[in-house]
Amino acid sequence: MMIKVGWGNTKQNYLIWQFQREWHMEDYYRAFDKTAELLMSRKDIPIMVDMRNIGSANLLVMAHDSLRYKTFLTNRVIFVGSLSFMLPIYAILSHILSQKRIKVSLVETIDEAYKMIMEEKSSAHT
Repeated sequence: MMIKVGWGNTKQNYLIWQFQREWHMEDYYRAFDKTAELLMSRKDIPIMVDMRNIGSANLLVMAHDSLRYKTFLTNRVIFVGSLSFMLPIYAILSHILSQKRIKVSLVETIDEAYKMIMEEKSSAHT
């Protein structure tokens, strides 16, 4: 599979999707299936989506296809990628997903995403 999906750390605090250079839409659909398998209805697990290697993908098609899932897999998604490239689709996605009570963020680095996840986790426990 050309989109790697797995736990982001050994404590299983978050999932990470990592797009590889030669991915295809079929990989994208399999990533959703793998995510559903790993989460098994646990909506409290954030998903970090590393889109730095997304290439020339049609982000609108991807956004549309992600909405085909009747049950959203999480209530928290953090996209990692170029702000200038991703900002237009991020604006659309954040609007749509916020209506479904899914918090969405966009950052440029994995470190920023990880920091955001850990800060939210610690604030949830206080």
